Amino acid sequence: MKRFMILVLMLGMVFGVSSQSLADMASDAQGTALKIHQVRTLMDHSLGMVTEGSGLVMVARTKLAPPIDRFTEEKGMKLIRSGKEMVQKTLSGEEMMSMSEAGMKDDPMMVGTKDLGKSILKYIDIVENLDMSGSVQNRIKIHNTHVMINHAMDTAAEGANLVLLGSMKLAGSLDKYTIDNGRMMLRDARATLVDVAGSETMMEMDKMGMGDDPMMTQTKDLLETAHKIIDVLEKMSM
Repeated sequence: MKRFMILVLMLGMVFGVSSQSLADMASDAQGTALKIHQVRTLMDHSLGMVTEGSGLVMVARTKLAPPIDRFTEEKGMKLIRSGKEMVQKTLSGEEMMSMSEAGMKDDPMMVGTKDLGKSILKYIDIVENLDMSGSVQNRIKIHNTHVMINHAMDTAAEGANLVLLGSMKLAGSLDKYTIDNGRMMLRDARATLVDVAGSETMMEMDKMGMGDDPMMTQTKDLLETAHKIIDVLEKMSM
């Protein structure tokens, strides 16, 4: 804090701007960063709700435990819809609107946040309408594939949060460590998606003629959307 105040005074002397005005500008910038951080945290949390709900829906639709399948699917769908509602409310909320009106509409962080929301909503649309009408064996394979895709999304969201936290420069030497670990998690999430797409299971289902099967088509769409989510998170974490 002492160093910051000295910097404020020096800048004021150089540019003829009062230290109070510079301090207000710094405070506004920090306030904006905090708002973006909270918006991003809510979006990442909503993605986590969706991946958790998706897992429950897929378990239920494999139809391996009839007595509780209906209850499991209902709980899963509730989580997915709650996650969707959270993204929609966050994107159209007062804070996003006020930042846009304040001239931040084309700011890279704002653009990235909106792009992230759109990609998450597409991800939600896929898992919300997932077709699991194939054979039990194929449903289990698709389920296991989606578990790994959802895991990659959880890893990416956690990594992005770490980068965002470290970028706020609140913990001294821990900041770089936090950012590095966050970026490592983002790379790991990407590698997981690549491994899933090139896995023997996916190749086998393609060879079986499942390439145009709704379950496979949706799975490929989910993989593509997951990559786009990581694209945005990585771009915002540079």
